[in-house]
Amino acid sequence: GCNEIIKHNYNGIIIQSKSVGELECSMKILMENNKLRNYLATNARENIVQRYDQQFLWNALLGEYQQLEKVRANYKDW
Repeated sequence: GCNEIIKHNYNGIIIQSKSVGELECSMKILMENNKLRNYLATNARENIVQRYDQQFLWNALLGEYQQLEKVRANYKDW
């Protein structure tokens, strides 16, 4: 979830669940503070590029499919 990706005031703003007032305040801050908004956006982009590189994800998916194929092959031998 978000708490695994977002670091408060580094690459986003974490607000309390169901807090309309806190959400409204955070949105207003981001609309008015270009420097903070750009700082958070830059850090968020870097985090996504580092953690979710397409090649990394493709390799992870390939590994999962290979494991599933091994399991399936074992069932054929029964």
